[in-house]
Amino acid sequence: MHQVVIYLQPTTSELGKHSAFVLENTRYEFGVICFWEQPSEIFLNTPGLLPFATLSQPLWGSQKSKILNPILRQAQ
Repeated sequence: MHQVVIYLQPTTSELGKHSAFVLENTRYEFGVICFWEQPSEIFLNTPGLLPFATLSQPLWGSQKSKILNPILRQAQ
């Protein structure tokens, strides 16, 4: 089984830096995906992920209209 933790927005929590949880004799390992670090193309090219495109990498920069305009065109 492969488990993943998905962060929707940046966090300053120390927990966001871990990919494992250890408790007594139990150890869980998991992948970490930070949406704001992902290229917007992943979200724009996969219909089920389209709502998450606004959380992707370019929107934290200056390219908001480049990402939002295709989404608006698809919604019409």
